[in-house]
Amino acid sequence: MNSAYRSLQVLLWFISASHVALGAAIALSERLQGFMATLYGVTVEIEPQMQYMLRPLGAFMMALGVAAGAAALRPLRHQPIIWGFVGLFVVRVFQRIVFHDLIAERFGISSSKLITASAFFGILALLLILFLRLAVRADSAMHSNS
Repeated sequence: MNSAYRSLQVLLWFISASHVALGAAIALSERLQGFMATLYGVTVEIEPQMQYMLRPLGAFMMALGVAAGAAALRPLRHQPIIWGFVGLFVVRVFQRIVFHDLIAERFGISSSKLITASAFFGILALLLILFLRLAVRADSAMHSNS
């Protein structure tokens, strides 16, 4: 396969592993929930109600990680999953922009952390689009030359 295809696979495996690992941490451990909050720059008391609400979020993250892993195995066959992640990352960027003040106030997250997270997820979305388009183009060229 071509380098764009391989790059797409690597990126999808990164998305898969990070979602499974972070999701498991959030879903399974109160101590890790606190660690993740610190990692994200959140300064909030994680009360029992919040702990309970975080568990389903962690489960959803693990499921997303499994979906990204499935897409990584055969990206050209699983393009809707990839486009789903692009949409998810774009929505998360817009949420951070639109609700910037509320997020900063309620969770004590600095503007620089919000901007960094927005840039990170925006770059992930752009890389997914770029690698997918290049991989599809290379696959089409390979099949038209056969």
